[in-house]
Amino acid sequence: MKGKNCFSESGFTLIEVLIALSIFSIGILAVGGMQISAIKGNAFASDISEALVLAQRKVNDLNMLASTWSNWGVTTLAPPDGITVTATQIAAAVIHLHLVPNASPHSESVKKYTVEWTITDRKSGAIVTAKQVKITVRWQQGTKSISLDSFLLHPWS
Repeated sequence: MKGKNCFSESGFTLIEVLIALSIFSIGILAVGGMQISAIKGNAFASDISEALVLAQRKVNDLNMLASTWSNWGVTTLAPPDGITVTATQIAAAVIHLHLVPNASPHSESVKKYTVEWTITDRKSGAIVTAKQVKITVRWQQGTKSISLDSFLLHPWS
């Protein structure tokens, strides 16, 4: 036993450690890339959710206007000379501007979004029975958008 060493020299060489660290680093970079993709996906989903809420809110607003509008056939907003205009008539005129197809498209800005809506009359013969509303919400300088179609039924239909 004179020539044998009692201590075994086992362990990792410097090359083995460097290879292991390289493999570990590549794995961590892949996880980091997936994390960035997940964050971008969550931000996009949040934008879509907020845009849908804005579109639905606009449908509800227009539906409220349509349900309080007593005359769907009004086409003029200026009263004849000598006629006084009541607050109710002014309100009806404002409602009319939001619901008249010829005045479409309408738009408004909310935060980073642009909400646009177009209204088309749906008739039964000569009588307007419904209004089709197409609402488009755009963001990121118009590169992203969602659309929502709805019908506003005549209050007495």
